[in-house]
Amino acid sequence: MLDDIITNIHGKAIAFQDCFVLDSPFIISRPEEPFPNNVNDNSLCSPAGSEPFIEWSACFPTTALLLSEFGTFHTNDGFITYKEIKAPAHILGFDLSHKVTDIVLTNDGILFLIMGTVYKRESNRFFKLGSEYNLPETGITGIQSRLWCSSEYPVQSGRKLSTVAIWTPTEQYLGYDGNVFIKITDTTTLKKVLDLPVTASLSIGTVCYDSRPSEVSLLMACVGCSSSRVFYLSAYNEDRDLWVLRDFSLNAPPQGFMLMEFVYSASPSMLLWNKEMVYYSYKNNTINGFVMVIGLNQKLSEVSQGSTIHQLVIG
Repeated sequence: MLDDIITNIHGKAIAFQDCFVLDSPFIISRPEEPFPNNVNDNSLCSPAGSEPFIEWSACFPTTALLLSEFGTFHTNDGFITYKEIKAPAHILGFDLSHKVTDIVLTNDGILFLIMGTVYKRESNRFFKLGSEYNLPETGITGIQSRLWCSSEYPVQSGRKLSTVAIWTPTEQYLGYDGNVFIKITDTTTLKKVLDLPVTASLSIGTVCYDSRPSEVSLLMACVGCSSSRVFYLSAYNEDRDLWVLRDFSLNAPPQGFMLMEFVYSASPSMLLWNKEMVYYSYKNNTINGFVMVIGLNQKLSEVSQGSTIHQLVIG
């Protein structure tokens, strides 16, 4: 499900030993966006000491971003060429411009999460997405773009699928083309809709687009739903405007969350991970467990010799 233009180059028979030139697929990437910079603009960097982070476009496989402590770099051709993305100094000072914690690609620009606030870089401007756009000014903990290109996915008449998810520990927002953002729920509402204890403490930790393109899944931590802190998974179907509590639970540490990414499949299938371990849940959680090292029957953290997991990329 890609928006790149894919064409075939057809060969003709040649005289040399009756050989033919094989048909070859060739990807024509989307037109390059200008993203012009000025002399005094500031580089957009992750905090000093951070590992590089890469973000690929869902619809254009040759388009990607690289976030590093040296800057943010954009490519349209799989990093054969690239250019740095910067921010005007009068909008984002030097200190803030070096505290980028997450980035996502959208249909019409790039989102940056900086100290709990979301900024957007479009081809001709850089600006803050705050209350004017129905988003919190501060306190945002995560941003996530689509894993699958939704342009070919059928939805009910009059409905559109979102392009980005934005969340705080207590609120969930979805973003659409044209810088339209809608708050779809909060933890108080979720406890009622999902029939969780009203007295429990519920927080949103990680949000990811689901195996089904019309669904968005929330990894939540509940204190008071059981004898200890537990991870639960809820899903919102954008096409049907419906919330469900998935058949999934996992004992959680006293603090913190795991990152999450779904596999494109008929039944919800995902990977969860932190710096030390990877947990898999396939076919609506009917197959699950921690990833173990073959032959040793040990978790990754037990044989890593101090190494940690930085980023997990599903090919």
